[in-house]
Amino acid sequence: MIIPRVVAIDLRGYGDSDKPEGVENYNLDEIVHDVELFIDALGYKTATVLAHDWGGATAQRLALKRPELFDRLVVMNVPHPKVFTELFKKSEQRKKSW
Repeated sequence: MIIPRVVAIDLRGYGDSDKPEGVENYNLDEIVHDVELFIDALGYKTATVLAHDWGGATAQRLALKRPELFDRLVVMNVPHPKVFTELFKKSEQRKKSW
């Protein structure tokens, strides 16, 4: 019998998670790798991932990199990566995010 579990994680720098010094430690690829390691550390071969905001961007990047890890992916409050990249290039948000 499969026992469903829900796990909520704080991404690097949020909540009670580690807060490494230096901007280089907050590169999206570093954060994606954290989530990849987290799924593995829990002993899961695959997962259904529900993600929001920057967690959504992280999950999308991981799904593109390692689609075999996902049973399902639900992303809320962030556009598809291709749409996001195009909109970000043209938007004032780029300046605000910098």
